[in-house]
Amino acid sequence: MILGLRDHGLIHCTDDLLRAATGFAGGIGRSYQGLCGALSAGVMALGCLYGRAVFLVETSPCAKRVKRLMERFNETRRSNICKDLTAEFGPPDSEAFKSKERKTLCADIVRDTGNMVAEVALWKIPTDK
Repeated sequence: MILGLRDHGLIHCTDDLLRAATGFAGGIGRSYQGLCGALSAGVMALGCLYGRAVFLVETSPCAKRVKRLMERFNETRRSNICKDLTAEFGPPDSEAFKSKERKTLCADIVRDTGNMVAEVALWKIPTDK
């Protein structure tokens, strides 16, 4: 997803960041136990746009957008954990898991999450009254 967001001009990142994002695929290291890799990549993308480069800088612009991304993702999916999202296909070593249908599901999640990242990146954070 990071590559797609970069190719579409939403984020600017180096190849080093692309390589760093690789480990998040398949629920962290293809363990299928952790956070969906598409959602992890979305958090990284928002960090590229709104994250801090110096420790003492305010984190709210990034944190609020990441929280909104999590909310949007959870509104559309039954879970944000890889194994839950792909449960209908069985364990990773099964033929069903290797199927075109499972790969399509994951591609759809990547696409939808990329769209959410674009939406949240442009989101005007409500101000406290």
